[in-house]
Amino acid sequence: MRRRRSTTGGGVREPSGRLARLGAQEDAVPILVKRLRDAALAGVAGEEWGSELGRLLLTGKIRPELYAAGRRWAACAVRYRAALLAPRPQAVRLGPRKAAAPPDPESIVGRAQAARDRAALADMRAARAALREAGVLAEQVVRSVCEDDRAPCGARESEALRRGLACLSRFWRMAGAT
Repeated sequence: MRRRRSTTGGGVREPSGRLARLGAQEDAVPILVKRLRDAALAGVAGEEWGSELGRLLLTGKIRPELYAAGRRWAACAVRYRAALLAPRPQAVRLGPRKAAAPPDPESIVGRAQAARDRAALADMRAARAALREAGVLAEQVVRSVCEDDRAPCGARESEALRRGLACLSRFWRMAGAT
């Protein structure tokens, strides 16, 4: 005796009409994430997709106020490096780089630049002191994720990241900080 197939149900079907494999939708997710990340780096999609910190926000691993604290730390680190005339980490150099001469410290532009540099150094010192309250591991993981765009490795580092970002969020008195 032949069994008759049901034509009404049976689950999700592929464009050809065949039944889709279980988990076929999950196979496409990493590809979509990569495309969104590439689009964010190109400036087409939301900037959250362009960084590891943003991915942690979008996947629900960190709260929005922790994301804001991480972004503020990253901006503070960029200003700090610029004040020290330090190169960006992992900078790609395509030949000899000509550094622009700093302005004369006695000129108006030079004084303004020196004031910005002093403020950047003071901001980083204060933020680093606040972050150290969360512990050495938290400081290392926050710097790794926010400055070097690396993913936290394991539950211990993820918790240290949340603890460090929460400490910075409280320090900067950001909305939603607990």
